[in-house]
Amino acid sequence: METLTEQISRAINECGLRLTYIARAVQVSRGTVGKYKDGKIGANIERLQRIMTVAGYRLVLEKIPPKEDIFRKDRRLPPPAMD
Repeated sequence: METLTEQISRAINECGLRLTYIARAVQVSRGTVGKYKDGKIGANIERLQRIMTVAGYRLVLEKIPPKEDIFRKDRRLPPPAMD
């Protein structure tokens, strides 16, 4: 399974657009887009959505079925608080 950084990088590479164009559309510097692409910095969800939209992708949030719950697979992560 691809990491988020790998997916961002692939989307940017496959869209055929220059980083300068993507940066202008997303209203950040070319260097910032490059850092997102290389995984050197993280983007907030709004900026990530804009980058992916410019690259021709759509972000989708999907509920994890209980059998795939990451808290059950990796006991190092504490379960979320149930308020």
